[in-house]
Formats: sequence, structure tokens, C-alpha cells
Amino acid sequence: MCGILGFVSYEPVAARLVASADRLQSRGEHSTGVSTFDGQFFWDHAGLGSASQVFHHYDLAQLRGTVGIAHTRYATTGGGTPERLLRNRQPVGSDRPGLRTCANGDLVNLHAARGALMGKGYTFQTEVDSKVIQDILIERMFEQKVLEARDTADYVARLFRAVEGVHRDLVGAYSVLTITDRGLLAFKDPNGIRPCSIAFREKPADMFHPKEVAFASESSVFNYFGDYHDIRELEPGEAVFVERDTL
Repeated sequence: MCGILGFVSYEPVAARLVASADRLQSRGEHSTGVSTFDGQFFWDHAGLGSASQVFHHYDLAQLRGTVGIAHTRYATTGGGTPERLLRNRQPVGSDRPGLRTCANGDLVNLHAARGALMGKGYTFQTEVDSKVIQDILIERMFEQKVLEARDTADYVARLFRAVEGVHRDLVGAYSVLTITDRGLLAFKDPNGIRPCSIAFREKPADMFHPKEVAFASESSVFNYFGDYHDIRELEPGEAVFVERDTL
């Protein structure tokens, strides 16, 4: 059991991510991590312990950007020692293409999927499911030529086909959040076993367009802030993409 969080906004998201991670600490406090994206660079900070410990003396201004994800970890694999816990903290990253991913899941075919990826040249410095999920997503993104998309509609169509490929390749339970260079992708396994809610926060001057779109393992996170609405659980197999520039 782990906790995942994601925010796409018109304002910096680091403070809300850390506050939300603190509220989601019941889902795991072996490690806590946050990744943000400012349109050019990813910014990451993670460590062992709860959000209040990991971010106690940390300057949140260093986590730049209006899109970000956070993870609170309960180690079912890749634990046992501080070194292993630190190595397996999330979010996990990729530079080609630039991605940050966190997941709450348990893959039945984890070892087979990792072996197939290693046969294609992938290497692993972690033991967590999220890295396998991310690498399979990358494979399917290249297969669908997502990075060659002409416009947003084409990009999203290709990206969703890549997610369909992930569903075909993986067996198990998973809810996933991934930052791409264009926004935030959320998707859930076809059986809908692991929780993930979506919620909206409005611009004060515009009651019809969101100021922020958020995702969390538990909807109670949104109640803490009190200014989110239309909270619902993602459907089994559902994928949602929120464009960073336009929401």
C-alpha cells in the first residue's frame, strides 16, 4: 500500500504536494518523494521517512513548476535496509523521454516484464513496480510515436494508445501518475483495484474553468484544503491527461 498524488495548476504546486503527502502518510512512511516540472527541467527531492521529516528543513522554492507528483511509500519489496529503501524511493525518472512516474501497485508478472525489458537493453537500479511500468510506457510511447504528434489531440490519442499497450503488457493492480513534457497522465489498471481520485479547483474569477486538477489515492486529501469539487474515483482502465499549459 502506497500513496500517490498529482497536481496540475496555474501556480506552483510544491507546497500543496507536500501538505497532501503529509495527509496521505497513513499509506506509507518508509519514504516520501516529490517531483515537479517547470516546462524545461524536472526538480526532485525524496528521502526516508514521512513528509514532515523529509521536507522539514527543505526550501520548497527549489521544487519549481506548476505540475508535480508525490509518493508516500510502504515497502513491500525493496526494503529491509536504509540503503534499499533509499534506492527504491519514488517518483522514478527517465531522461529519454523526460518522465517522472509514481505508482501504487503490485504486478503479478513483474519479473517477466522486467526480463523482457532487460532483453531490449533496459537496466534497473530499483526493485519497484513503478520503474517497470514507466519503462513499458516508454516502449509503447516510442511504438506509437507519441513525441512526433502534430498537435495536442494527436498527442493525447497516441498517448492513450500507449497506455492501452501498457494494459496489455501488465498483469496486476496499479494506479499510475506520470509527468510528461506536456502535462500529467493518470491511469488505472483495467480491473480498477487500486484507488485514485480526481478533483478540480476553480479560478476565483472564473467558475467554469479549473485553476487546478488534482489526483490522490484518497479523496480525503482534498477535504483537507476545502476548495476542491467534483471529486470522483477514476474508472477501471480509465486514463486522464491534463495539459500543463491549458489544464
